[in-house]
Amino acid sequence: MKKRLVSSLVIAGTVILAGCSTASENTEKVTFEKSEVTAKAESEDSSEAVMNNSAIETESASEIIPEEAPSGKYGPEAGLYDRTYLAEENGIFVYRMTDAEIIEKYDEMYAGAFADMVAAYDEEMEWRNQGVKYEQPVKTSDLMYKSSDENKGVTLGSSFEMDYNYNLYNVGYTYVDLDSDGTFEIIFGVLPDADADWIPKDSFERGYALADGQVIKICEGGSRDLHWLGNDGYIYETGSSGAAYSGTWRLHFDSTALDLNREEDWGNNGFTEDEFIGYWESAVHINGPIEDINEAAKWPENQISEAELPALEEEWKSRQVQIDWLRLSDYLDKYGV
Repeated sequence: MKKRLVSSLVIAGTVILAGCSTASENTEKVTFEKSEVTAKAESEDSSEAVMNNSAIETESASEIIPEEAPSGKYGPEAGLYDRTYLAEENGIFVYRMTDAEIIEKYDEMYAGAFADMVAAYDEEMEWRNQGVKYEQPVKTSDLMYKSSDENKGVTLGSSFEMDYNYNLYNVGYTYVDLDSDGTFEIIFGVLPDADADWIPKDSFERGYALADGQVIKICEGGSRDLHWLGNDGYIYETGSSGAAYSGTWRLHFDSTALDLNREEDWGNNGFTEDEFIGYWESAVHINGPIEDINEAAKWPENQISEAELPALEEEWKSRQVQIDWLRLSDYLDKYGV
C-alpha cells in the first residue's frame, strides 16, 4: 500500500495498462474525433463545416443519452458500466444505488474489501503517529520529518492513501457493474459532507472486484489519480505527474482481463485505455486502445494545438456523474470489521 507521496509519479500506459486486455472489436465506442474539434476551430473559414460538425456531435450525444429515454433506464451495455441506477435530475446525472437486496448481498460478498479499507487506515495512522526517542538524532524518512520530541511527528508531504482526511467517517462507497456482466464491483470515494473542502468529490480512488472467489483490488489512486463515472457509460481517469504529463483517460473495465496474481498498489487492473487528452510533453489527443502512451504521444496525427485542448477537456469534464454514496460508517455500525 502506498503510504508516502511518490517523488516522481509516472501515470503512464505501462503502469495503468498492466493486466489489461485490448478493447473488443464489438465494443461500441463514443469518440469525439480530433478532426471534428479542429473543424470547429476553423469555423471562421467555413461556417458549413461548423454546421456539419454540430450535426455530427448532436447525433453522437443522442447515442450516448437518448433524449426520449426515461431517466435510470439506460441499463447494461457491453463495454460500458451498467447505468440502470443512473438518473437525470434537473439536468444533472446522478448515480444512486437504491436496490436494498443488491446492497445487502454485496455488503456480505465484499467483506474483505471493507476489512482492507480499515486495515489500510490503521496501518497509515500507525505510521503517521510514530515517534522517536529524544536521544536519537533528528531523522528524515521520505516525506515524514520526525522531530526529536518523543511521540511527535510532523508531516511535510501528503500521502497517496485514500484522500479522506484520515477520517473513515468521510468515506463513502457504492456498487457499480463496471463492465455490465451482471456482477457488481465496489468503489470507495469521499462523501460530499466530508470535513475538508479540498477533498475531491464524485470520484473514486479505490475499487474492488470479485473474481475466482477472491476480492481483487482493481484500482488505487490519490489526489493526483482520480477515477470517475461518465454519463456516456465510460469510466474516466484524471492523472498528473506534473505540468508536462497530465490529462484524462477514457477507460472501460473488463473483469475477464484481471490479473489475479497482482496486488494492486497503484494504478489499474482490468482496465483498457480507449482514449487520452492532455499534455504528454505537448498537447495530444490519442485514440486507442493505448499500449504505449510515450510512443503514441509522438505521432503527428495525435498532436493538437494548445487552443484545441481546453474545449476537449471541458467536454469530457461535463460528462462527470455525481455519486450518491452509501456511508462506510453505516456499514461499520452494522457489521463491524
